[in-house]
Amino acid sequence: MTLEELLAYRPTEEEVFGVDGLLYRKGYGFFVQKRAADRKFLPNCWDVCGGHVENGESLIEALQREVQEETGWQLTKARAWIDSYCWEAKDNKIAQAHTFLIEVDGDLDNPAIEVEKNSEWRWIAEGDLEILNEGRQLGGQNATFGSILKGYRWLKVHAEI
Repeated sequence: MTLEELLAYRPTEEEVFGVDGLLYRKGYGFFVQKRAADRKFLPNCWDVCGGHVENGESLIEALQREVQEETGWQLTKARAWIDSYCWEAKDNKIAQAHTFLIEVDGDLDNPAIEVEKNSEWRWIAEGDLEILNEGRQLGGQNATFGSILKGYRWLKVHAEI
């Protein structure tokens, strides 16, 4: 499946999909935001932009919506597929999320984060990735850490950093 075919994919009502966007800013790192303390899933944990694909949405439409809702920025391009992971969702369904390297339009110094869902934001350099383990249970899987690490590897292979 090509990148374009994956981005255009519209999950059926029986499928559970999520999308994540990795935004890299040269000299700063990847954009992350800290989930609020009162969130049910991963409270006080660092995460990237993203969320569930709603009924009828393609993956690119969901990514556009999530980036705009969570930052106020406009998605201009999904450059590359970086990662995917699965988890058990409601009703014993297997859910899958796909992570993309993205580009956006907007004021990168002043994201309009959803303050009711996220308490802070930052750009995370490669040498600071351990910060992504804050709030995580020891030994638990950290998809955010893994996806950002893979994002850095992709940028190095393509000689962009």
